[in-house]
Amino acid sequence: MLNARVQRLQQAVHLARDLEPLTPAELRVLELLPTHLTDNLIARQLSVSVNTVRTHLQALYRKLEVRSRADAVERARRTGLIPPS
Repeated sequence: MLNARVQRLQQAVHLARDLEPLTPAELRVLELLPTHLTDNLIARQLSVSVNTVRTHLQALYRKLEVRSRADAVERARRTGLIPPS
């Protein structure tokens, strides 16, 4: 059991090392993705425009090498960018 945990942690470190760093603004958006808020609600919560949120989402998808919010959340959890559910 401990061996499996060590392997998962090693994989997360490897994945995180290969990813392009996220900006603080991108991380703030990423942290809200598991809440299933809409782009508009994320924008309101962060006091930015919806276009800014969409720009950050595009950058997140590119940097995390994913195509959807669900995939972004899964990848972020595997790499330790956001806590597991």
